[in-house]
Amino acid sequence: MSKNNSVILSVKNLTVYYGVVKALENASFEVHPNEIVAMIGPNGAGKSTALKVVSGVLPATDGEIRTGEIEFDGKNIKGLRTDQLVHLGMTLLPEGRRVFKNMTVRENLEMGGYIRNDKKEVRNDIDRILEFFPQLKERTKQRAGTLSGGEQQMLALGRSLMLKPKLLLADEPSLGLSPNYVDILFDKLVEINKNGTSILLVEQNAMMALEICHRAYVYEIGKIVLDGDRESLVGDERVKKAYLGG
Repeated sequence: MSKNNSVILSVKNLTVYYGVVKALENASFEVHPNEIVAMIGPNGAGKSTALKVVSGVLPATDGEIRTGEIEFDGKNIKGLRTDQLVHLGMTLLPEGRRVFKNMTVRENLEMGGYIRNDKKEVRNDIDRILEFFPQLKERTKQRAGTLSGGEQQMLALGRSLMLKPKLLLADEPSLGLSPNYVDILFDKLVEINKNGTSILLVEQNAMMALEICHRAYVYEIGKIVLDGDRESLVGDERVKKAYLGG
């Protein structure tokens, strides 16, 4: 658990409809500074919907009927666009990586710092990220589309870090990766968190998510049915049976 009792992200009673279909009902969750918080559950349970609403990917203008409150760093952010949230210190690592495939590795990282004016420090941060992800260091001039899936995910994560976020939202980061790259990815997320970035992680690989998180929320059919710290959830018989093969 985080030693800091303040809250960097607070979501209360979030309800979302797609047309007449209720995707999420009265979901409440929070992230404290310096925490990794996981949201786990089966496909279609509502966890990615929650993340997309928080990140502005599903804006209020899309017409979904939505209730609830969302605060980030003490500010009401409900209805803000993704680009506005970036300026406040929130970044999204999207599902499916979505790197700029025709750009080089370095150009992708430069795009990550597009709102920054400190160009010299941007260059220094690119160098630091390349040191942090040695898989990319030898490929700076290589087009992103020619990288392996694991390398593209490292690049997408590095690009997210270029904005020096207070909160990183990670949507299914292990999806489609080889077991070796899943291990590397989760090790990097832990290191990023130790360096001061809070992380809200949506992840189908519940076992890996529970290994690295401080707390977690368990979703089923559009609702949060369990929450607690890592130790209590790992020891919960319902979680063991449904997600951990116990």
